[in-house]
Amino acid sequence: MNRTRWVLTIIAAGALASAIVMLSAYPGGVQRTGHRTRTADGVSVAYDLYRPAAGATSPPVVIIGHGVVVNKEMMASLALELAAGGCTVAALDWRGHGASGGRLGQRDGLARDLAAVAADLPRRAPESDMDRLALVGFSMGGPPTFRFAAERDAVRTWVGLGTFALSGVGGPQSPRNVLLLIGTLDEAFRPERIRASLDHLLTEGPAEYDRRYGSIAGGTAREVMLLPGVDHLMIPYHGGVLRRSRNWILESFGLSTDADFVLGPRLGWLALGLFGLAALMYTVSALPLSGSKPPAAGARAQSIPVRTIVSRTAISLLGWPAALLFLPLALTGLAFSALATAILGSCALSLALVLRRPARSAGLPLGRLFGEALGGGWTVWLHAVVLAAVLCVGCLLLLGRHWIGLLPGPERWLSLPLFFAPLFAITLWFALFIQKLAGPSIAAWLGRRSGRAHRTGGMWLAAGLLFGWFAALILGSGMLLGNYFFAMDLFPLAPMLAGLALIGTASERSTGSALPAAFAGALLWTLAIVTLSPAVDLSIFL
Repeated sequence: MNRTRWVLTIIAAGALASAIVMLSAYPGGVQRTGHRTRTADGVSVAYDLYRPAAGATSPPVVIIGHGVVVNKEMMASLALELAAGGCTVAALDWRGHGASGGRLGQRDGLARDLAAVAADLPRRAPESDMDRLALVGFSMGGPPTFRFAAERDAVRTWVGLGTFALSGVGGPQSPRNVLLLIGTLDEAFRPERIRASLDHLLTEGPAEYDRRYGSIAGGTAREVMLLPGVDHLMIPYHGGVLRRSRNWILESFGLSTDADFVLGPRLGWLALGLFGLAALMYTVSALPLSGSKPPAAGARAQSIPVRTIVSRTAISLLGWPAALLFLPLALTGLAFSALATAILGSCALSLALVLRRPARSAGLPLGRLFGEALGGGWTVWLHAVVLAAVLCVGCLLLLGRHWIGLLPGPERWLSLPLFFAPLFAITLWFALFIQKLAGPSIAAWLGRRSGRAHRTGGMWLAAGLLFGWFAALILGSGMLLGNYFFAMDLFPLAPMLAGLALIGTASERSTGSALPAAFAGALLWTLAIVTLSPAVDLSIFL
């Protein structure tokens, strides 16, 4: 590795390490610890406890419940803001999610989870004032936290993020101080539904957006805030949401709202860390670990015409029923993991079917491409393992602790190989599509028009073509169903496909193989898909 590459690698690693360290240095002396408790029906529930700086006198307590297909780490930003403001905060993993046991769908399960955490807090944080409580619920976490708040006099406020107030529960006096926040682009709930859910909590109605009813001091405040340009998935990360939620809760406890808002600096460190991780992945991908670089398959044969690539990709959308082949994975109880794998797999299978003949005509038979990728030698496999380790460890430390959990609980470990096997085959095909088929074809097409080589641009546009396939399928089905809930999946899909293009661009030069990008991508995709999917009680479908 030449000197310039060494310098770039050191800079990238330093940026990533600095971001990880700074994100782990919690503001205002906040202390964070992980705990477990057990519910009345025997389920192990994990929660993170955020405690204000030492010396805080009888801090009030906030319990936060996340939504479906996410986990407690998604609520870490709000928890830190509240703890820095003087509250003890418990963010739990609902049963079937994250590090908790059990399965989603068990009768009254979420209510039992809340009760167990609330009962465990006096033992874990004896200095806290359990007679001053607040509840926060995001999405699925809204209904159970709302009911809990309505049934307990100690609760001073309830905040619902991208969720609704339960009809038939509570009234103008209970729960105290209700705040609802909903984005105009929310895919899960229509803003009008959220607004209307506040009506039964008012003495005068119907509710209007951004109008405060009652008073916080009197415990009768009610408000529904409409957030322009905010979608469902971004609510727990949105600065305006966090600031308004924090201030509402602190005011309900009679605490000052003058504490520094820490999200901005943390987002800055996150951006630095992501830059460092991307740069590190690129420089490590470019390491010439193989003794001799295998010639790229595309260099030995004519590329497929771009028009054929694009038209066949569009036609392959008709192959979406191939997703049914992957649905038996739902028997693991990880229904959303199975669904995500099925959608990815339907794209891979249908694309392979429509491109099989054009690829063979161009001297690029798919069987040979797969064989060359898997049989590239031990140095290529070592390259792949090193890349996977750097990518996964970097994501776990940078993202998995502070923004979205990526490490599955022990009860899910046996599911990892079951999902890794199909996901590796899928990502290997995607990497071959980007590096050996569509990428070179698009690069050649661009080169004929500009007179310059565009190998990197070709690979990135090939990844964009794959993203377009998923966008067309998901948004098209959303239009037909009148619900865009699954459009949120496009947010994590974009960086994952970009990662394949980034790693593929560099490793194609160093090894000529699609294996490094595929192996690293498959391992990260497996961790994310298995961790984020709730374990579902399949009996609810019977």
